[in-house]
Amino acid sequence: IDSRLSNALSFVQRLQSVNGSDIRCPHLASLEIHRRRRLYQNINDETLMNNVLEYFHG
Repeated sequence: IDSRLSNALSFVQRLQSVNGSDIRCPHLASLEIHRRRRLYQNINDETLMNNVLEYFHG
């Protein structure tokens, strides 16, 4: 599961770099990926919080 989440996150990060940071959909996808990682205990709370803040302030 972690490798699939990592691949999805890489894809989303490429979308963000190509489309710019003004589009919220890739940020929402990134937030969902990190949320799922958190559910499987593969991410720390600080990373998840940073993604939440980036979504709302980005």
